Amino acid sequence: MLLILGDYPFSPNVRISTDPDTTLNQGESSFAVSGDSIFVACNTNERGSYPALPFSRSINGGSSFDLDYNFRDDETGIVWHTDPVVAVDDSNYVHLLVQFNVYLIRHYLSYDGGITWAETTDVSDPSTGGWVDKPWMVVRGDTVYVAWQEFGGTNEGIRLARSFDRGRTWERFDVNYRTGIIALAVGMDGTLHMAHISSGLTYRKSSDRGENWVFSRYVDDVFYSGGYGDRAPINSITVFGNDTIFITWVDDRSGNWDVLGSFSFDGGNTWSAPMIINSTLSGGQCKGWATYDPYGGLHVFYYSSLSWPTDSSTLWEVLYRYSPDGGQSWGPEIAVTDTVFTSPVSFMGDYHQMVADSHYVYAIWSDGREGDLDLFFSKAPIPLLSSQESPQPLPNMGNDGMIYDASGRKLTHIPQKPGIYFVVKEGKVKKVVVR
Repeated sequence: MLLILGDYPFSPNVRISTDPDTTLNQGESSFAVSGDSIFVACNTNERGSYPALPFSRSINGGSSFDLDYNFRDDETGIVWHTDPVVAVDDSNYVHLLVQFNVYLIRHYLSYDGGITWAETTDVSDPSTGGWVDKPWMVVRGDTVYVAWQEFGGTNEGIRLARSFDRGRTWERFDVNYRTGIIALAVGMDGTLHMAHISSGLTYRKSSDRGENWVFSRYVDDVFYSGGYGDRAPINSITVFGNDTIFITWVDDRSGNWDVLGSFSFDGGNTWSAPMIINSTLSGGQCKGWATYDPYGGLHVFYYSSLSWPTDSSTLWEVLYRYSPDGGQSWGPEIAVTDTVFTSPVSFMGDYHQMVADSHYVYAIWSDGREGDLDLFFSKAPIPLLSSQESPQPLPNMGNDGMIYDASGRKLTHIPQKPGIYFVVKEGKVKKVVVR
C-alpha cells in the first residue's frame, strides 16, 4: 500500500467520521485532548435541515475513532445545531457547547467520554430577547467560561457566563456593549484574555473571573471581505504562563487573504506590529489558529491556496508554522495535509482548531478530498517540530515530483518493496511509505 504523508513530521491524515452519507458536508469543528483520548464535534452545512452535530472520539491518540454518532437535542424544538465547542475538565469529564440557531446556547456534560450526556443547562438567557452567535468556551479545573455576542434585546454586546460547578449553574456578565467576533483563553493564574473584532481588533482581560474587564487595548485595524471558502476574519488567542499572549486573525489589506499575528509579552499592555504569518504571500490564507505548548513553543496552522480569488475549483491545503520565541521568528512553512483538495460548497466552517499538550501538536480540519467535506486528523511530536528539522533533499534528488529512494535514486515506477521513499516538489520533501 502506497501512503504519501504530509510534510515531516506530521502523521498520515485520518478521516474522523465514517458517516457514509455524502450529502452532508462537515463544517467548523472543535476538539479536546486528554491523554490518548480525543473528543471532536462539528456542525454541517445542512444544519438548517439536519438536526444534529457529528460527535467522535478516539482512545488511541487519533489512530482511529471508535465512537462516532450524531449528537442531537430535540428538546429545544430547534433543528439548527451549530457552533460546537468541546473541552475536558480536571476530572476528564467532557463539556460540549452548542448554539441553536440564534436563539439559545446550551451546555452538556458527559461523565463517560461522550457516550452519554447527563446534564444540560442553558448558558444564554432567552429572557433578554437578544439573538446569540459565535460562542466560545474554556475550562480550567471545574470552572467553565463561555463568551458570545448578543444582538438586540436588553443586553446587546459581548456577554460572558461562568460556572463554578462544571456547568450546572451560571452567572452572567456584560463584557462590552459592542458586538463582534471574540476569542477567549485563560492564563495559568486564572486571568481571562479576550480578543474582539468589531471595527478593529481589541484585547481585554479580567483578573476576577470575568466580573470586571480592566482595560481595552487596540491591537490593529482589520480589513476583510469574504469569498469562496471563508466568510469572516475569525481570530484566535493563546496564552503561555500569565503574560505572553498571541492573537491571529484573517486580513486582506494586501489584496488577498493573509493570516496576521501580534504578540504581547507584558500581559496585553503593549502589542507588536502585525506580522504576516504565512510565508506564501500569493493566493488566499485563512482560518488561522494559534496555540502554545506547555514549553512556550507557538504553533499556528491555516488553510492556504495559491488561487485568488478563490472559487469552487480552488485547490486548498492546510499549512503549519512554528515559533520558538512567541512569534518573533518562524520556522519553515510545512504541510499538515497529505493532499490538496477542493471544496464542494463555499462554507468550509468559520473555524478549526490546533491543540497542543506536552507530547504532540494536534490538528483537525475539514476538507473535500472525498467529494464532500469531512473532518480529518493529524498530529506531530513537539520535539521534532521545535527542532525545526525536516528531511532535506539529497543533491541528486530533483525538484520534480518524482519518487526517490533513501539513497537519492530516482524510481521509474511506484515502489512495491516496503520501505520509506521521498518526493521533492516545490522545494518540500514528503515521505512516501510503502507497506
